[in-house]
Amino acid sequence: QFLANMSEEFKNPLHGILNMSQSVLKRERHMLQERSIKELETVLSIGHRLTLRLNDLIDMMSLQEGSLRL
Repeated sequence: QFLANMSEEFKNPLHGILNMSQSVLKRERHMLQERSIKELETVLSIGHRLTLRLNDLIDMMSLQEGSLRL
């Protein structure tokens, strides 16, 4: 239960980081150096993978509790 709760708590700030990174990349791409663009794309890639892991963890906990909904 602790892991499921922590997963939910991590999702909100993670989505904030992803949204801010995406906004900066979209708005400032033409002004950024290639290295900065690659770094922002890396942040987005890692963030999306972490979101998938958190969702998997939440699903696993729901399966254990028998409360998984499709």
